[in-house]
Amino acid sequence: MTSDEKEKISELSLKGMGYKKIANFLNLTRDSVREFCKRNALDGSSCAVLL
Repeated sequence: MTSDEKEKISELSLKGMGYKKIANFLNLTRDSVREFCKRNALDGSSCAVLL
């Protein structure tokens, strides 16, 4: 997984996109996206605030 993909996963996850949609969008597996999110505290417990 490239650094650009990691950055995009973080961005999309914080915007509320699910693992499967992120994986399809970036042509990755759902499990790789899920594991990255879990390792980086992006597992749904974070909250994005849009101003």
